[in-house]
Amino acid sequence: MRGTGFAWDALWKDLLSPAGTSFAVAAYYLSLAGLYGIYLSFLKDSALPRARRRLWLLGAITCLALTLTPASRSTDIYAYLAHGHNGAANLRETYARGIYPEGTPPSPYLEEISARSGLVNHGPSPYGPLWAHLEILNYRATGASVFAGALALKGLGTLSLLGIALLAVPLSGPLAALSLLLNPLLLTEFAAEGHNDALMILFLVLGLYGLKRTRLTGAVLALAAGVLTKYIPALLALPAARYLLSRKSLASRAVGLGVAASAALAALLYFPLWIGGATFQGVRDNSEAIPAFLRPLQAALSAAPLVATGLRTLLALLLLGLTAWVTLRAKSLASLILGGAVLLLGYFLFFPAFVWPWYLAGPVVLLLLLPPASYQKYALLFAVNASLVGPVWALYKAGSFTASFGRGLHHALLPGCAILIFAALLQKAFSPPELP
Repeated sequence: MRGTGFAWDALWKDLLSPAGTSFAVAAYYLSLAGLYGIYLSFLKDSALPRARRRLWLLGAITCLALTLTPASRSTDIYAYLAHGHNGAANLRETYARGIYPEGTPPSPYLEEISARSGLVNHGPSPYGPLWAHLEILNYRATGASVFAGALALKGLGTLSLLGIALLAVPLSGPLAALSLLLNPLLLTEFAAEGHNDALMILFLVLGLYGLKRTRLTGAVLALAAGVLTKYIPALLALPAARYLLSRKSLASRAVGLGVAASAALAALLYFPLWIGGATFQGVRDNSEAIPAFLRPLQAALSAAPLVATGLRTLLALLLLGLTAWVTLRAKSLASLILGGAVLLLGYFLFFPAFVWPWYLAGPVVLLLLLPPASYQKYALLFAVNASLVGPVWALYKAGSFTASFGRGLHHALLPGCAILIFAALLQKAFSPPELP
């Protein structure tokens, strides 16, 4: 059943024919070119105080407009809704089952989600307990309305983007704030698609703001909240500790209070959801899959599980070495931010089973918090690169090419450029600039 609400969901599904989707994708690329052209033009004008006020207003209006449009390039928001629906019925099953457990007939709510998104299945949630509770709260607050639930989550993504931009003003200055608010990748992935990366990054930026203002208890708690939303920011724990050590604050009372409050928050959030080791089954499923950049070797690696395990172990050791390298250099806030971008990018390149455009949002935000002259070009390249692959999955679903070609195109476009920029950032990380 289609239900009522985002009528464009049905329109997009009706366009999923080779001819219709090709037309839609051509329109997407044309609008994307215009959006980035306007973005670059506005960045030049943003040095003028009068122009800044107009740009803030434009950014807020654009966020609102995108919030009211349907998610069309990702099914993640529907997965969030389904997790909330299942968890509301039984908290203990939040991490215990996929969206459509075998042998369980779907409810009308899940049937509508399937009709809107084409979401066939999704394993146990790989997200943190803070996000799991928000999914459940969202379902209970919006009832059986898929439309209202999606709108609420997209609204949260929009508010998170606005919060990131507002925090960037005292953290890095008004130019950084506008470059974040008007960035086409962030607008589309947070306001239009409603990805939970927005909230995760908001907590991360809030933690960085607290470190700059030496509000250490709040900073530690904010960083922990980011990890409890989506586990990836845990990569920044050691670099953040090194930064605090360089400021002779690691053993301070404020940091101790932050750690204690974070532990209490984690216990409070996990307790009603806890099912032992199975709580992290979704995370294990992702970590045990063959990394995206090794997909061309999938058949061979599947036939040689020991080799696949050895490669995953080697990649984990490389990430551990990269973390140690970044940690040793995290003596200033700028080096911590740059190191965080490098670590998030390293994880993106070598670990996920699938690489999606919104995975680059974290590195883009962190790079835009640094002085624009040094790092804005890298952030822009990331954003353009990620935006280019947006419609690839829609083209595959329309039958425009085979699954193997689609995955090859997707995994060649997205990591290809990112690997080159990753190498450039490693060189830059030896001498990061200071924040204003």
